[in-house]
Amino acid sequence: MHKDLGTTTYKQIFMLGILILVGLLVFGAVGMAIAQQFWAPEDIAAATSYILENNAQINYMKLLQFLTMFGTFLFPAIALNYLAKSKNFSFLYLNKTLDINKIIVIVGLVAISLPIINALMAWNQTLHLPESMANTEAWMREKEALLTGLTETFMLTSSFGGLIINLLLMAVLPAFGEEFIFRGILMKWFSKSMSIHLAIILSAFIFSAIHIQFLGFFPRFFMGLILGYVFYWSGSLWASILLHFLNNGMAVVSYFLVAQGLINDDPASMGSLDNTAFLMADILLFIGLMYWFYRNRVNFKL
Repeated sequence: MHKDLGTTTYKQIFMLGILILVGLLVFGAVGMAIAQQFWAPEDIAAATSYILENNAQINYMKLLQFLTMFGTFLFPAIALNYLAKSKNFSFLYLNKTLDINKIIVIVGLVAISLPIINALMAWNQTLHLPESMANTEAWMREKEALLTGLTETFMLTSSFGGLIINLLLMAVLPAFGEEFIFRGILMKWFSKSMSIHLAIILSAFIFSAIHIQFLGFFPRFFMGLILGYVFYWSGSLWASILLHFLNNGMAVVSYFLVAQGLINDDPASMGSLDNTAFLMADILLFIGLMYWFYRNRVNFKL
């Protein structure tokens, strides 16, 4: 059955667009002001061109990451929650806590889903565009290699302080900011004009596409589906925030352990299962944990 979005939702969509624009402009201006005080022009130019050859350039990129995440996701979502006159952040579904059983299952989901995500990543990278789009594919693969190299440079740190900063930038802020926007706001809006399942799929699609990393589209889309259903079945955005944080945080800690020389594995492939039987068993465990969430779902409507 078709559902009308309603005047309030259209106003909120308009306001979110305005708030994102304001956030980008304001926090972008703040970033420029800070950069001019603490960074040399050549380091700013290099980092802006994705050249990270020294700590100054890496630290500038981390400042940009913080301000971009805050201005694009956190500030607009929190401001919209305020404009909606929401009490206890109920507009963003933060007013309901999680019981210990759901927390334990979420931790299990993060661990169990890792081999599946890595298998999807390996499959995704074997896909090719038609011959007529060979130049586009070459550009996509070049961009993916650049971003992968930047991620490694960005994340590799052997200091505890660097680990904390990376956890904040790559796990805490994305977990809150992206879940606020993609699940807490967009998924809710989509559900007003389509079924909840289509709303989850569409929000997951946008979540993956907006990262502009095409060779990792399907594993990120898969993670978006998990986040959407865990949020919907639990009735609390804390569920998807926790899952998102643990997933990203695990990668951050892995890079830290590599930098410390404690592990030798490639963090990007950690948790991969080469044995098909083990992978199938892992998929069954994953289905079981998701089914547990479904069986224990709350009576919840977006």
